[in-house]
Amino acid sequence: MDPLEGEGDDFAGVDGLSGLADETGEFISRDVFFEGFCSAFNIGACIPPYFQSLKIEDDRDQARAAADALYDICLETPSMHFMIKPGGVWFQRLTAIGAFALPKAMGVAAEMQARKQMQRQSAQETPRTKKPDKGEHPETAMPSGDPMAWAPKERAA
Repeated sequence: MDPLEGEGDDFAGVDGLSGLADETGEFISRDVFFEGFCSAFNIGACIPPYFQSLKIEDDRDQARAAADALYDICLETPSMHFMIKPGGVWFQRLTAIGAFALPKAMGVAAEMQARKQMQRQSAQETPRTKKPDKGEHPETAMPSGDPMAWAPKERAA
């Protein structure tokens, strides 16, 4: 038995995973892995701090090469099979966690955006106080002659 798989390979909560397997029926296909790879990067644009540079748009050829390289590493490394094995318990667990966590993260992002919007509106409605000019408070303005004029004078004894 594979120690990473353990018991509990029957995971009734995730349907349709058998259709993701490649021709051997053991791992997801390269195409499915690539789409998941792209989705993982594109999520960065949806979750604060909204890194648009993570989106995969014009660089799909480079992304495909990177995803294929990662897929090959997963194939060659038994401890990473969970990333490409839809019937495995780790893939199923990660799928369940992702299905729960992603909507939560998007909800938090929406709340943060709403709070920022409320802060902006509040700041626009609050009258701003004018900063004093140098001439309005002569005691804090530096005289043009002596740069140490602000310091207390020594008293003669």
